[in-house]
Amino acid sequence: VDKAAKEEQFEKDVLELVERFPDCPSALAGRFLKARGDRVEEAATMIAKHLAWRAEMLPVDQSDPSVRAELDKGTFRCVGEDAEGRPVLLFAANRNKSAERVVADVIKMMCAVMEDAIAGMPAGTHKFSLVLFAPYGTELDLGLVSALASTFQDNYPERLHKLYALPTGMMSRVMWEGVRPFLSTNTAAKVVLTSGGHRPRELATSIPVQVLREALVAMDPQECDPWAEGYVSPEVSPEPSEASYAGNSDSD
Repeated sequence: VDKAAKEEQFEKDVLELVERFPDCPSALAGRFLKARGDRVEEAATMIAKHLAWRAEMLPVDQSDPSVRAELDKGTFRCVGEDAEGRPVLLFAANRNKSAERVVADVIKMMCAVMEDAIAGMPAGTHKFSLVLFAPYGTELDLGLVSALASTFQDNYPERLHKLYALPTGMMSRVMWEGVRPFLSTNTAAKVVLTSGGHRPRELATSIPVQVLREALVAMDPQECDPWAEGYVSPEVSPEPSEASYAGNSDSD
C-alpha cells in the first residue's frame, strides 16, 4: 500500500472513531489510532477507557490541599522549552519519597502539570520533552513508576518526544532494567540514558543550557553548578546509550 493510500485510510479511520466517540477530537483520535498501530478496534477500546478516565480525573483541582502540596514540592514541573519549542518537563525523582507520598495525589499533580503544558503548546507542537533527574541515592519507587507509566501510556499517547535520564552510571542502568518492563516498546525507545554526568552531551543541541541550568542547579543535592568553570562531574558514563528493548508494540 502506498503512502497516499495509507494516509487516506488513516483519515477515514479517524473519522470513524470520531463518529463513534463525539467527545473525542480528531487530533486525539489520531494519536490513539497511531498508538495502536492503526488498529481501529484497539484504538476504540483505548478511547473509551480514556474518556471515562478523563471524566473522572480532569480537570484536576489544583486548589485541593493534597494536590497543592505535591505541586509545591516541585518534583514535577515545566521548566521551559527545548530547542524546537516543545515544553520541557522535569521530574526530580530524588525529591520523591515513597514513605511521604500518596500515589493518587502524585498522579493528579503530574496530570495537572501535563495538562497545563499541553494547553500552552504553540500551534503545530504536540509533544513534550521530559528530563528525569535521578542522581545517586534516588529511590526506585516502583509503585509510582507503575502507576505513572499506566496513566501516561493509556491517556497521553504520542505526547512524548524524548525522555532524557541523568546523571547516569552503573546504578542508574540497573534501575532502568527495573523500570523498563513497565513501558511499551515505543516509549522505551524514546528513553535516552545520557552520558557525561550532570552535563550530558546528548542534551547539548536539544535543550537550551539556560533551561537545564535553572532547572538542575536547584535539584542537585550537592548544590553544585554543572556549568560552572572547572566543574568535574562526580558520575560520568563513558558512552551514551539509547535505551530500547524487545517488548510489545504499543506506542506511548
